[in-house]
Amino acid sequence: KFSIYIKHNWGSFGYHFSYGGSCSAIMDGIQRFSYGNKGFALISMNHSQISRIEVNNGVHISSMAINSELPFALVFPNDCGSIVLYDKYNNEIQITCTEDCV
Repeated sequence: KFSIYIKHNWGSFGYHFSYGGSCSAIMDGIQRFSYGNKGFALISMNHSQISRIEVNNGVHISSMAINSELPFALVFPNDCGSIVLYDKYNNEIQITCTEDCV
């Protein structure tokens, strides 16, 4: 089971529950949660053994190392560019499922 909390910019303090439950895409693959203009999150128990994420904004490609043995939850702005995920054998891995949460 998982829970996602977001911070609103309007008058209230702290984080507020946004989404939760159980999801096979998180257990077995990579789930993308989209939050409109706030950006998106990638969440996985990392059974795909993701070890690297590349972000290409059209000018620069940045690479982020991920521990292939651990779950991950990452947040990105909408304008970050394209994202490519690689497993520990350097195979490209697709995002399993996308959920709009706005």
